[in-house]
Amino acid sequence: MYGAVYYFSKRCNRRTFTKKQLEEATNRYRSLFDVSPLSIVLHKGEEFISVNARFLKMLHFEHEKEIVGRNITEFIDKNQRQHIKNRIDQFMKLEDEDSFFIDEVKVKTNQNHHLSVQATSIVIIMNGENYIQTITHDVTENHRAKETLQYLNSHDSLTDLPNRTLFHQIVKQDLWKVQQENKQAFMLSIDIDRFKQINDAIGHHGGDQALIEAIRRIKSCLGSNDTLSRMGGDEFMLYSSQAKEEVFQLADRLLEVFVQPFIVNKYKLYHSISIGISEFQEDGVTVETLVRNADLAMNEVKKLGRNGWKCYEPLMKTYVNRRMEIEDGLRQALKRNEFVLHYQPKVNIIKGEIVGVEALIRWNHPETGFLSPGEFIPIAEESGLIVPMTQWVLREACSQGVRWKEEGFSSLKISVNIDDFGAGYSSFSYLKRLPIHTLKIDRSFIQNLYTDSREAAIVSSIISLAKSLDLSIVAEGVEERDQALILHQERCDEIQGYYFSRPILPDELKKVSGDMWEKD
Repeated sequence: MYGAVYYFSKRCNRRTFTKKQLEEATNRYRSLFDVSPLSIVLHKGEEFISVNARFLKMLHFEHEKEIVGRNITEFIDKNQRQHIKNRIDQFMKLEDEDSFFIDEVKVKTNQNHHLSVQATSIVIIMNGENYIQTITHDVTENHRAKETLQYLNSHDSLTDLPNRTLFHQIVKQDLWKVQQENKQAFMLSIDIDRFKQINDAIGHHGGDQALIEAIRRIKSCLGSNDTLSRMGGDEFMLYSSQAKEEVFQLADRLLEVFVQPFIVNKYKLYHSISIGISEFQEDGVTVETLVRNADLAMNEVKKLGRNGWKCYEPLMKTYVNRRMEIEDGLRQALKRNEFVLHYQPKVNIIKGEIVGVEALIRWNHPETGFLSPGEFIPIAEESGLIVPMTQWVLREACSQGVRWKEEGFSSLKISVNIDDFGAGYSSFSYLKRLPIHTLKIDRSFIQNLYTDSREAAIVSSIISLAKSLDLSIVAEGVEERDQALILHQERCDEIQGYYFSRPILPDELKKVSGDMWEKD
């Protein structure tokens, strides 16, 4: 088309061009103009001179006369009119036919629909005057597809909430505004407690329904200054630029709306939420820091029993950093052979003789020395490292048992710690379900044995129960003579604790001897 127009315009300026040739060229151009699959407009300045059928169809007009003579800017979005006017003025002054420009404009159709149109314009000269020929292309669907893709890339597909990327952009912009206006802003990390149980019980489809209902409840508490985002799974982040007291009230309302059960597929499900709160500037100035610290506070709520909210405290970060250091160290400890077993003797309460030992793991850290099991065992359990650690303990304890047998301790029994009765996951049901032959009483019942009559009654009951089931009894944490005397009176079989011996290295076992009743 450009070639045809160019040929026509150049020939129009030649004095030698005959009238017949001019009519033929004009008819040829008009024919190409009318049947072109492209939408073409010929205008002089802002005035329509001619439009083809394709252009009429695009703007939903039936006849060319409905457009010819009108101002081209009538159909252009008002925000772009001045820009187009300037472009046209510039083009009308040019003397070079090869000049062209490309713009994207928003136009209004005869039915008041709005289209996004790409317009490519070129100057043509006819009879010494400048005209502009513009080829237009409707790119509305391309824009819609692009906008849809952008929306999908920035929103959660299930909940239609802003995803992590968009949420960070929104909050980052608002934090700048909050800082300029010297206002307060808070980040709330929200996690639905025990949500995995919903998926396990009624499937992922039911879980999705419950999730949508949870979002509806959360949204019912929010105001215009709040932005909610789904971080993934059942984890949400809420940004609020309200005052502190209002945010605390918001946290209380969020807890309240989860009191009522969820009804999903005829199932009645009860679920609470845990909320962690971090404050802008006080707890961080970047979106990433506020999110991380709100998460730390939320995890603290989980540890304390869930169904509540808590503000971030610097010690939480210290704990997490320490936990990460320990977890990383544990992964290397097995490879570097940093673990060692200590053995705490078990003493026959009647004879005062060592009848066995309990293997207790210790970690000889290369930088900080021996670490308490209470510090690294929970982390090993959470990270899954407890499995290879347990395998190492069992192998090492068995190997030590063989060595002791060779040294003459053939009757010495070795036990490895799993759980103590009355603590952790132990329960009465296990007494009949598992092949148990010995019951160990947790140290928490021994500490106040001779000062608290209730503790004494509980220990007495445990011993009586064990005896009736023909089980042996071991009491741990015995540190004083009076505790040992009471256990002797209650017919406890064995005791272990600092009263007789601390956990010791294998070579020290031979040195531990003597009647415990002779100890001070």
